[in-house]
Amino acid sequence: TTFDQGWVVLTPIRSSGRLVGVFSNDTAITRKDIDENQQEIIAIYCSLLGALVEQKHAQTALAESEARFRNVLSRIHLLALMVDSRGRITFCNDHAGQVTGWHPSELIGRPLLETLLPAEYRQESAERTRDWIARGRIPRTLETEILTKSGERRMVSWSTAVLHDASGEIVGATAIGADITHQRTMENELRRLARVVEQGTEAVIIADIHGAIQYVNPAFERITGFDRTEVIGMNPRILNSGRHSKEFYAGMWNTLTRGEPWRGTIMNRRKDGSLFEWEVIISPIRDDAGNPVGYVST
Repeated sequence: TTFDQGWVVLTPIRSSGRLVGVFSNDTAITRKDIDENQQEIIAIYCSLLGALVEQKHAQTALAESEARFRNVLSRIHLLALMVDSRGRITFCNDHAGQVTGWHPSELIGRPLLETLLPAEYRQESAERTRDWIARGRIPRTLETEILTKSGERRMVSWSTAVLHDASGEIVGATAIGADITHQRTMENELRRLARVVEQGTEAVIIADIHGAIQYVNPAFERITGFDRTEVIGMNPRILNSGRHSKEFYAGMWNTLTRGEPWRGTIMNRRKDGSLFEWEVIISPIRDDAGNPVGYVST
């Protein structure tokens, strides 16, 4: 066998500094020598190949990362939505479907604002969204009222993030939300209750499990003459008139420690020393597990 002699020129192909291949030019095959200009062209060609390999790796890594991210979002017990730069839904997990009443496949491609926001908020939200996109950032957290498929309104607390493509361009956003409707309802009820207690004409005392006063309302201040700053942390015995026996108070506490409310009339003493009768109901306050954590007197 006869072998032709010639030069083999090997040019490395690199991506991010790593060797990913070799370009070979064998003069024994081409039957032509390689001059400096051709070598420079080959070097440029290999550099472009390396850049293409790097870009392909980046695209693959981005696609794999997005697939993992979507997989996590699909499983979490929170609402998860992704929208494109036009505000159209590109991803919706099962929990978001359960809360909104839409099947996730029904939401894909729909405009987010027109589909899930009450009509009175859409224009303002659209203007804010355009401003956020123009500035390239959105609030990390926000609360919005959403509209379900059946027309029910739910309050959702969102954590948001802008999505970028490999070149850094904004391509959409991700929002992960918790349905806080029940929490907000309870807070509103508590605020209403607080207003009733604060504005009521009957004295109210709240004490901890050891009997230390934690709260009194304005009516207590008017009736007893004590400012709330004087009684917080004190025991209700500061109102003791001395008109009741130890057995009277022992019976009261026996009832309360059994977890039952106590009803009766107590003769109390105001700050100025004058006496007054108090028709009172003292009830245990319980935690979620049913354990007594304090007492309320009205």
